Amino acid sequence: LWLTAAAASLLRSRGVGSGDGTRASAPYRQRLENFQNTQYFGDFKIGPHSMKAIFDTGSFEVLVLSSRCKHCVNKPYDYATSSTYQKNGTLVKHVFGSGPVLSQKAFDDVEIGQFHVKQQVFWEIIEHRIPVLDYARFSAIVGIGPGHAPTNNDSTLLMSINVNTIAICLEKHSGAPGWLTWGDDTPKGNFAAVPVVGDLHWGVAMTKVGMLRQDGTRNPVPFVCEGGCAAIVDSGTSLIALPTSHLDAVLRAVGPIHHDCSNVESLPTLTFVLGDKVFELPPKAYIMRIQQMPMGSALLQKLAVPANMSFVEKSESCMPAFMRMDKASKHGPVWILGSPFLRHYYTQFDRSEREMRFAPAGPGCVPKPYPNKEPSSGALLAHLDSYVEAGEDRLPPVVDLQSVMQPMWSMDASASVEL
Repeated sequence: LWLTAAAASLLRSRGVGSGDGTRASAPYRQRLENFQNTQYFGDFKIGPHSMKAIFDTGSFEVLVLSSRCKHCVNKPYDYATSSTYQKNGTLVKHVFGSGPVLSQKAFDDVEIGQFHVKQQVFWEIIEHRIPVLDYARFSAIVGIGPGHAPTNNDSTLLMSINVNTIAICLEKHSGAPGWLTWGDDTPKGNFAAVPVVGDLHWGVAMTKVGMLRQDGTRNPVPFVCEGGCAAIVDSGTSLIALPTSHLDAVLRAVGPIHHDCSNVESLPTLTFVLGDKVFELPPKAYIMRIQQMPMGSALLQKLAVPANMSFVEKSESCMPAFMRMDKASKHGPVWILGSPFLRHYYTQFDRSEREMRFAPAGPGCVPKPYPNKEPSSGALLAHLDSYVEAGEDRLPPVVDLQSVMQPMWSMDASASVEL
């Protein structure tokens, strides 16, 4: 979901056009730089311009800050210096809660590692009223959703380079990089396969949300996904987003979280089922450490901030890595599994087979075989614990709330989202 708290998520609904691309002969593993454990971005070239881009599984198009934007502080793309630039001129304006963004459709050559695309359609951002865009650590947003944008039939970048399978994993320790593999060919036998139920997004069916206690007992969280939910795995979202009523129930089941992080390892493990496969997130996945609260920020209203929470300069406080997002779908209430999930599961996204595949993430984001156990056994957590990286911080990652990336749907006034 993304840019900092308000920005990139406001840009997500446009389109990408067709391009004539060449596919690399082997998978390409791209390093993603980590900023404050909230934004992960990698190298991207369009025309003669090299820049950093967010690769977002929650969107479909390519958007670039352009020299056409007169008031933008950061505008690395200059069409006048690109010999391969072709103007289209179509303007698209979307009005979101945090302000409008005006973009112009165009064509240019694109490069990502070994992949080259001629005349890929993209969108030049030519006007916006979102100050955070001028200070983001990246200048482009590259959508890597499973299909076409909802408003057009233009080829996405994945279609242009003829890549059907990608994989994303974020290393667990604070400040560590992430990895995006284009054309991932890791054997399917290592993974838990879950069918994609959404027509637009990487969405899967979600059920049986519960808590696994230290004594091995598993208790369901009352009233959460009892009739089924939908979960979208989104590389553009920094936290886990869920409906307000679900968040309140989950926090009651978790119990008190000490501000000094002293009880993190004694908290229960969050469990849920995607498709028919069980998944577990240890407390260090759904807890975050913060140093400063962004007072007055719209994000603050969506976080699960304890009422008696206080902050001391240069000290760290622990709080839930959840945010409120009340969205419904035909598959039930919607959850967004963002960076906390991708730190613990190496995730394959397969466009051709319309499924996602998951494996426990080992050291260096090497996928480890998924043990196909029953949801109540607790064996998956023990399996994950066997892959603890050498020197890994047992505490949750330090998160800069000013840089948190939100899902697109958290900004939309609609009460529902089309998967």
